[in-house]
Amino acid sequence: MALSKFGFGIEIEAVVKPLNDRLDWRGKPQEYYELLAADLRRKNLPAVADRLDAAWQAQHPHHYDKWFITKDGSLRGESDEICLEAVSPIMRTNSNDWTENLMLFWKAMRTVFDVQRNFTCGSHIHVAPQGRGYSMAELKTIAFAVITQEHLVKSLLPKARSKNNYCQRNSKLSPKLINYFRNGKNAASFTQVKAAILQMTTPAQILDLMQGTERYVIWNFKNIATTKTIEFRGGRHLRGPNRTLWWITLAVSFISLALRENILGSSGVPLHVVAAATPAYRKRMNRFWEAIRAEADRLRMGGHLPDDWHRMKEIPQSS
Repeated sequence: MALSKFGFGIEIEAVVKPLNDRLDWRGKPQEYYELLAADLRRKNLPAVADRLDAAWQAQHPHHYDKWFITKDGSLRGESDEICLEAVSPIMRTNSNDWTENLMLFWKAMRTVFDVQRNFTCGSHIHVAPQGRGYSMAELKTIAFAVITQEHLVKSLLPKARSKNNYCQRNSKLSPKLINYFRNGKNAASFTQVKAAILQMTTPAQILDLMQGTERYVIWNFKNIATTKTIEFRGGRHLRGPNRTLWWITLAVSFISLALRENILGSSGVPLHVVAAATPAYRKRMNRFWEAIRAEADRLRMGGHLPDDWHRMKEIPQSS
């Protein structure tokens, strides 16, 4: 089930201060959205700014072939700051220009804005097989990997994301998963979940299991019927290119690794959660991170992840 080509896009939430205050932007931030879009275009990156007008939005519903600069009502900034979201075009793992695209984006951002440190911000990465949606078999395999490894992924998130109400563990919000794990996460409960997934025949059943009607989960399956993507909502607050590459590479590599390992179809994978802050847990995290980095290398995304997984979490290496 291994794939070598994925399409992906990123949504970057940001709170910024304009470097040039000549515009009276208060109440009309779209003027600064356009300044950023214009600078992107000068750098030969297709871009459009949201005019925040319902009629215009109705005529321009999708912008997956260009950068789209728009508002984000979930962000909290000061009176002299602008809250925005930058949505990337679809990029591809087998293309050599995706890293350059992101480098130029951040160069444009820093030309127009001073990007503030604001932990209401995060980043979301959408991932799909290149040129198509997921098959039912792929959705089932990824869903089971998310469920059995969500404690490992959560260990990678900085505190501001792991405690954020907009990216909670799937097993915390999904009514079905809450019920399956009512007596804890162990071999018996994971086996029940596995049996349920194997019986599923529609994407709607996968969605219901993974999150019910909720959206604010780390791995969001709500888009599988529309944009055909799975959304990783755990990405940190981004202020530059390096960590942007980190979090994109993590999201794509996790999904790719899930498909290649196919633990849903394996009876040899131990289905249990190792207690945190133990030597066994650290060993498991190290093995998990080594597998993620090896998968990134296989996808030719190598070099975009730190050697030590603690750096994703923004803490020094534990002794």
